[in-house]
Amino acid sequence: MAPFNNLTVVTQGPLAIISRTRSPKEQMIQALWVTELEPGTIYIEHCNWLDFQRYQLPRPIYINLVRDPVERMISWYYYVRSGYRNAIHHRRFPNATIKSEKWFKKSYNDCVRSGDPECQYVPGSIKESVGNYKRQTLFFCGHNRECLPFDSQRAIQLAKLHVERDYAVVGTWEETNITLTVLEAYIPRFFKGLGRVTLMNLNNTRYAGSEIVIFNRPTRVDSEQMVPLFRQLAAMNDINVVLNGPVRTMNRTRTEKEQLIESEWANELERGSIYMAHSNWLDFESFGFKKPIYISLVKDPIDRMITDFYKRRSWVKRAIYRRMYPGRRERPDEWYQQSFNECVRSRSPECLFVQHAVADPIQDFKRQSLYFCGNEADCL
Repeated sequence: MAPFNNLTVVTQGPLAIISRTRSPKEQMIQALWVTELEPGTIYIEHCNWLDFQRYQLPRPIYINLVRDPVERMISWYYYVRSGYRNAIHHRRFPNATIKSEKWFKKSYNDCVRSGDPECQYVPGSIKESVGNYKRQTLFFCGHNRECLPFDSQRAIQLAKLHVERDYAVVGTWEETNITLTVLEAYIPRFFKGLGRVTLMNLNNTRYAGSEIVIFNRPTRVDSEQMVPLFRQLAAMNDINVVLNGPVRTMNRTRTEKEQLIESEWANELERGSIYMAHSNWLDFESFGFKKPIYISLVKDPIDRMITDFYKRRSWVKRAIYRRMYPGRRERPDEWYQQSFNECVRSRSPECLFVQHAVADPIQDFKRQSLYFCGNEADCL
């Protein structure tokens, strides 16, 4: 909405604090900082409600989102177990103890049933055994100590009071269309025209110059599951599914000549064709061809690396290797039996993910962004 309505979006405030509440001094610093923002600014941050009137400052326009509290806790439970979050934590604290594989694989239901402290929700409790975000009301209640007891009626009533008095809109993505409609109607200065930003406005299909779909599927994103779907759609919608292109290479990028060959070949496909290949984005227009319709899939980058790690150790891969290279010495059983966590902890070259590295000690598929960046050296 920023370019539509001449807005400024700010996502970081003056305080870098992860505690649940802020001191009076910290609240004043933040309130003063917000007051000095330019008109037309949207400030987004994880922060509890602030009492601007307490500091004799003009009240801003408050908006927020809420979520079903149980769904929110389940989401948080699996988020803290995600590969992405734990990779960030490991980078920040390389010597910290990594949780056990059993912890990562434990389901939320098992956690609740076994009475783990992580999954206990005790009314009136203030301190938890592990850091979490159980108290959704805290973001509306504020920074007073009476806002901290879990499931406190007093905290809930204060939160409701602040919402009724200070918030223009409190929506939920569980009712996306209603939330967006109310935002546009209640705060037009900021959200006028929100209805125009629809899926069609964000869809790049309208910029395509040909009726050819290219599915340049990255490796290890489970894209093979799309093949039977496309084949079923082929009969229903009179389309052709093409799985092999003119360039067969295992290189991470393609030469200028290879890009030209593939672009020209794809451009000559029949209308209504879907071409699937492990191929980086191609700039068709640079070769004088019409732009096709691009689609693709992505996967959580850490989960994708874990998938690749175990796929290289699968019996299917082992059988293919024996067929391709009969008599060649195989890796030891210890290599096949190693877990991903052990590989990372031992700092094996296979499990090192060095920022800005171009050459890797073994052939891998670490660079998911490469499929969208292209074939230039800058993409490596």
